[in-house]
Amino acid sequence: MNKLFFGLFMAAFALNAHAQTEGFIFEGDLSIKTTGAFLKLQGENITDVKNFLEQKGVKGSPYLMDEFVDGFVVTNTNIKYINVPLRYNLFNEEIEFRKDESVLALQNPNDYRAVSIGNQLFIYSSYLSSTTIRSGYFEVLNNQKNLLLLKRYGVELLDPIPTRGYVEAKPAEFKKLLARYYLRFDESPAQEITNQKAFISMFGEKRQFILDLIDKEQLKFKKEADLVRIVQYYNSIL
Repeated sequence: MNKLFFGLFMAAFALNAHAQTEGFIFEGDLSIKTTGAFLKLQGENITDVKNFLEQKGVKGSPYLMDEFVDGFVVTNTNIKYINVPLRYNLFNEEIEFRKDESVLALQNPNDYRAVSIGNQLFIYSSYLSSTTIRSGYFEVLNNQKNLLLLKRYGVELLDPIPTRGYVEAKPAEFKKLLARYYLRFDESPAQEITNQKAFISMFGEKRQFILDLIDKEQLKFKKEADLVRIVQYYNSIL
């Protein structure tokens, strides 16, 4: 009986205690709350896009991963909601969650500091798109101060192709786009890494240090692991 009481006490303590999560994005104490508390905060039901599109005969998937995966959501008010079933709808640019048989989406994404889906960490950030500043979700590849390396996923919906002569018709189809990489310095809008020259120029007065590192370790700016290494090094010399 004593062991049972102690176990229940520790479980209750863990849910109500403040926790420290590793990394720059999670600086400060976080109040831990359960999925039930999270669901009470959310708004109206949204259309289950996947089911709707399947009924329309659309091939492929608008999701980064089709299935819901347990993750957590951290608000700007330092509350961390744990064990929330989540998935990323690339086409709608929304993080969806499941409530009973309904599928809903996070409202007001700027209210959330970060979202973790499985072992992938996402933030909602502004970014430069040509001459326009937009906002969207990015995967965080390094959780450090000063400079973040971000990865942006995308999908496009291809129009159906009608039958032409001996060529069979093709239904509308989702096609995954190649992931793009961005650098975000402090709170500035993220900038896409388009080529090596532009990439090096982003580092300003530290660019020679970056060039020396690339030469010494034979790094490639098109390799994700090498980009992570470069960004981690940059943060270490500030």
